[in-house]
Amino acid sequence: MLSRASLLPALAAAATLLVTGVLPAPPGRAVARTAAETSPLDVTIDTLTPSAVPARGPVEITGTVTNTSEEEWRVVKVYALTSAYPITTADELAEASRTDPDVQVGERITEDGTYDVLDALEPGESAAYTLRLRRDQLPIGTTPGVYWLGVHALGETDAGRDTLADGKARTFWPLVGDDTGRIDTALVLPVRHEVRHAQDGSLEDVAGWISDLRPDGRLADLTDFGAAAGEDRLTWLVDPAVSDAVASLAAGNPPRFLGRTVEPGRDGSPSASAGSGPEQDASPSAEPSGDGEDEATPEEQMAATLGAGWLEATRQAMAGDQTLVLPYGDLDVAGADASDPDMVGLARRRSGRSVPGLAARAGAAVVPPSGYLPTSSLELFPRASTVVVSDRALGGGTAALAELGGHRLLVSASGALAGGPGPGERFSPVAVRQRLLSEAALRLLAGQDAMVVVFPPGWNPPSTRVESEEFFAGLDVPWLRLTTTRRIALRTTGVAQTELLDYPTHQERSELDDHQFAGARALMEAGARLDALLPANDTVAQEVSDEALTGVSYWTRTSPATSLASTIRSTAAIQRELASVSIRPPASVTLSSDTGKFSATVTNGLAEPVRVRVLARTDPQLVIPPSDMVDLGPGERATVLMQAHSSLLGVHRVELVVADEEGRQVGGTASFPLRAAEVSDVIWVVVGVGVAMLVVAIGFRLTRRIRAARAGRSAR
Repeated sequence: MLSRASLLPALAAAATLLVTGVLPAPPGRAVARTAAETSPLDVTIDTLTPSAVPARGPVEITGTVTNTSEEEWRVVKVYALTSAYPITTADELAEASRTDPDVQVGERITEDGTYDVLDALEPGESAAYTLRLRRDQLPIGTTPGVYWLGVHALGETDAGRDTLADGKARTFWPLVGDDTGRIDTALVLPVRHEVRHAQDGSLEDVAGWISDLRPDGRLADLTDFGAAAGEDRLTWLVDPAVSDAVASLAAGNPPRFLGRTVEPGRDGSPSASAGSGPEQDASPSAEPSGDGEDEATPEEQMAATLGAGWLEATRQAMAGDQTLVLPYGDLDVAGADASDPDMVGLARRRSGRSVPGLAARAGAAVVPPSGYLPTSSLELFPRASTVVVSDRALGGGTAALAELGGHRLLVSASGALAGGPGPGERFSPVAVRQRLLSEAALRLLAGQDAMVVVFPPGWNPPSTRVESEEFFAGLDVPWLRLTTTRRIALRTTGVAQTELLDYPTHQERSELDDHQFAGARALMEAGARLDALLPANDTVAQEVSDEALTGVSYWTRTSPATSLASTIRSTAAIQRELASVSIRPPASVTLSSDTGKFSATVTNGLAEPVRVRVLARTDPQLVIPPSDMVDLGPGERATVLMQAHSSLLGVHRVELVVADEEGRQVGGTASFPLRAAEVSDVIWVVVGVGVAMLVVAIGFRLTRRIRAARAGRSAR
């Protein structure tokens, strides 16, 4: 199960993403901690109620204290502390989040009844604490801003006790006056995940998908988190390749499907299984399709169950919320802009205006994970598309909207999810919520009335439904309203004007290059040829195209060579399937005149029916028209008659090609020599002379016989 501690590495990596543009490592990788690592007591802040400084009334803080040392700690007193003066700007807040844990940021509150006492903690033991205070016991005035709130744990060992904190935790606590107004805040929750395919088209890393889909997994937690927000309070950002991948897992993670998808009779062939060419016979080398299916493995069964459950739960969670759909496969838009701009349109059209199985309606969006996008990339999208960039791409500022060249951009607050201050878990649910609230408060105090927050793609939400509900309950303050990006985009005030987006050099260096996009195009072309070969199947081209798009995703920026190698393997696998439809030419052909006929044999080595024709490639002096279309069932072969016409005597090299109706090669090739000869006039003269001599000889012999007969009669 993902503990709160596991959120630290995942979100630290996500924060790195926003700076470097490279997607985060999988959650769970260790990240160096602050000076708290050397403290003998580890303190957490698990709940803070209320989440903003109240005008009056009670305050409650709960959490745990863990003994990380090798000695017993006794009489551990846990105190709250707050600062007396507020942080008033976003820059100050960012600087405060990096403050050394040893820096004193406030005074402990030591009045009786305001602290908790833990009797004893053995090595490795944890205990819960609860602090209850009143607003009038806090050293906080009425000046709006963001205050420090912390917890100190002080205990004693055999060496005694001192006044230094043996464990600390800190967070931010905003104070906004009742007459300040309200800031509309759009939270954008991404359903993004790396999608990798094996060469047969099935999904790779099924174990990883199972881990993320199980009840304590990241994707399942993401769904629970979104459901906890309630209707019309959240914007979902979905890569349709992710929902397609989960649907494939729910269906048993099948390989690429070459079977019938067209209703019988609609493919134009007389029969789905019988060939129509002359002289057909069954080929013993082709194995027929099996009647039964292989039994699913326990892993596949688990993935199918979890996948189906996640799709249903996510569909329900998204009901009533706004949905944005990314270009299919989470396409590296910047890389495509530089290497293959048409790929953007292809991925955008593939996503469409819905997310099958999840949302019936969706708006097109481009939301780069890093928040950076080249200015030129905007022209690849309709102006109605939702474009979200980071405030760093505009050089800072607090505006939630910007206009550039007729495009309206939503501007995400990069600091809102940058984490709380150390020591301890900078990306715990409470730390993230308090930083988000604090950013919103400071923007509101600076005169802004809208804020957009995009959760990083590798973000781990709270690991329990209760924590998710507490997260959103803490956002329920009078001066903040959760809304959707659609409503913020319709605003007419507070729109920043800009002429150029900042696009750092390190972002350009991280883009996928021409090789990745050329590999994807080659795979798409192979899929289109396979589709053309199969008259009963009209989906395989789309399946292969989808696979190719996931190979040029933002996710592949971290390992482009590995992704390209996978794409090449898939292309080679399809080419082997195409080569299974082979052609055998004659050993050689000699034309007795300038026109003649010859035959070749086409064999279908696939387990599915195919429709092909034969084309000939040769020099311009030899014309061989394409054959008629031939339908071949699984394992069948057919003899195809071809006609040739030569305008030049001699030997011609002919390559026969198995092609589709449009003339694209869809199968194998084979070559043979063809000799063109012509019967000359001399031959006819010789033949004529021979015939004349034969006639003369016959006449001479007849004359002699007649004379001999007459002479005989005279003698008698």
